Amino acid sequence: MKKMGIVLLSAVCLTACGHTAEPSVTVSVQSTAESITECSEEPVSSTVSSEEQESQVSEPSEEEQMAEDRHTAAIFTDDETFNALFQDNALDRNYQESAKDAVTLAEMRQIAGDYAERWKQQVQNAYERLKELLADNPQELEKLEISQQEWMAETEDKKKELYDPSLYDDAGSMELLGADTAMMNDYKGRAAALYRQIWMMTGKLEME
Repeated sequence: MKKMGIVLLSAVCLTACGHTAEPSVTVSVQSTAESITECSEEPVSSTVSSEEQESQVSEPSEEEQMAEDRHTAAIFTDDETFNALFQDNALDRNYQESAKDAVTLAEMRQIAGDYAERWKQQVQNAYERLKELLADNPQELEKLEISQQEWMAETEDKKKELYDPSLYDDAGSMELLGADTAMMNDYKGRAAALYRQIWMMTGKLEME
């Protein structure tokens, strides 16, 4: 079975207001497998056999990997105040509560897919709000629209890559949960970029 480790999604940048530089939004997730690999680089006593060393850097269990794959990403922008406000959002809290009750892979994928759609809606909500705020600034409005179109195209390409059937043995493959979560975090990152611009212009973070 081929593995798809999703550790760091690329930064999402948006130009929408001429008063400040582009805000940079980074979405970061560290997997259990990565942590184990880093630990394996520490010096190992010569008294430890090769078999014992191998056991120390073994791959995470299926249950551990499923737990990692359903984690939401941490969002970092160039403004610490906004970061604190955004990370205290109801969607993430509700997602974590729902994920606790999920037992099967199908249930976990259902929840990740559901919250991916909710974050996708937040992207649309923020985009429409930002368009209203820039209605009197045609030049910046055009930049926003172009930026959104480019992001949508990139997201569709990423979605096709993540769900490429050749990457998975079957529809019940555990790695599909990682793909679901990656899409959820991608929408979340874009929502953060747009809400960051709204917050810069209004001083308010209001997620509908």
